[in-house]
Amino acid sequence: MNITQMHTAIDVGVNHLNSNRYRKLPKEVKDDILNSCIIEFALKAANDVGSSTLTPNTRDEVKATAANLRPLYTGVDLPKLPNSSFSNTFYTAFELPTYYSGVITSGYIRHQTKYYIVDKGGTDWGSVFDETVNNGDTLVANLAPMDSTSADIDVVEGLLYRVNQKGDFDWTTIGYSDTTVREGVIIKPTADVTITSGSNVILQPLLAEVEWDASTLRVVDNFNMLVHQSVNVFVSTRDINKGTVYPGTYIVTARDAEDDLSSVGGSLTTQVGDIIICSSTVDVNFRYGSTIARLNNVPCIIATEELVNSLNLNSDYTNSTSPLAVISNGELKVYHAAQFTVYSASLVYIRVPRNVSFEYNISCDLSEYSHANIINMAIARALSYLRGDNYQAVKAEQQVEQKTHRI
Repeated sequence: MNITQMHTAIDVGVNHLNSNRYRKLPKEVKDDILNSCIIEFALKAANDVGSSTLTPNTRDEVKATAANLRPLYTGVDLPKLPNSSFSNTFYTAFELPTYYSGVITSGYIRHQTKYYIVDKGGTDWGSVFDETVNNGDTLVANLAPMDSTSADIDVVEGLLYRVNQKGDFDWTTIGYSDTTVREGVIIKPTADVTITSGSNVILQPLLAEVEWDASTLRVVDNFNMLVHQSVNVFVSTRDINKGTVYPGTYIVTARDAEDDLSSVGGSLTTQVGDIIICSSTVDVNFRYGSTIARLNNVPCIIATEELVNSLNLNSDYTNSTSPLAVISNGELKVYHAAQFTVYSASLVYIRVPRNVSFEYNISCDLSEYSHANIINMAIARALSYLRGDNYQAVKAEQQVEQKTHRI
């Protein structure tokens, strides 16, 4: 269902269950109701291990691996844990990957929204971004204010503007009275109009309609997790330059060109930081200083930042078998007791669903077969809104559930 169909379904359901006192809900109220139901449904489904509702294609289950987690701190000289009295407690921080939503070739640019440039094409980006836009850039859209103090400005029907300065203008020409328009109000003109020079009106566009030839970009959502599925870290536990190397995964921690690492899964061109896989037991003697370290995959205990700061972080909590993983300020932090070096982390999470909006034509990004349940929840909440009666809302929700079970 798209957002328009969801709104219609709510209206039909409310009218069916409340026909005697039916009145149509405002679009923004239906948006709010839908968004609260979407979050609640997603939380329930995310915590249901057997649920197939949150699939990778519809709910964007994302794995963050060494390829997209860049270590900010590595090695044994990691920063001490803040506010900790235990000197042997360290953490490794990783930048979290950013989720990119759908590719845009035409539509609307939103003010103060972050975009990833897929293909800059031949578009003149000066009115939206800096002129020096390059493929691969992530930029915040800054739509220029429209100032009629010394020049005409064109206002477009259906777009959104914030009134920075009211000035001298007949607001009834675009559907507003003089008393309803004031500084800070967001307006949506009902007609195209030119505000002439000298009117002293200043508007901040919140939307700009765009259509590009070959140019594409993606909206960038801020990282936001609904639920932690798992966090694993890949750590080195033993440096080897002489002795027995057993089958397993290793990282090259030092490399001399005179040493041949082919016997342990590497080669003459292996570099420091490369991952190698040794398939058999081998005795080695890297005479010129090369070393490798065994990599282990260690599951993390998920903790809140408050919990980390309140614990007495000793080896019981931060040993090699039970490091703590915390999401804080856009970083994945792995706390441990400096018994190993964290080289990479694998984070599996489910992204918070985006907010739907009738105004912006943003539809629900949960899987299609979840929409009926969300609509049923929304109808019950819409009835609660209309009636202001908790008992009636509960009864309405029960009616909806009974109808659903019969279907």
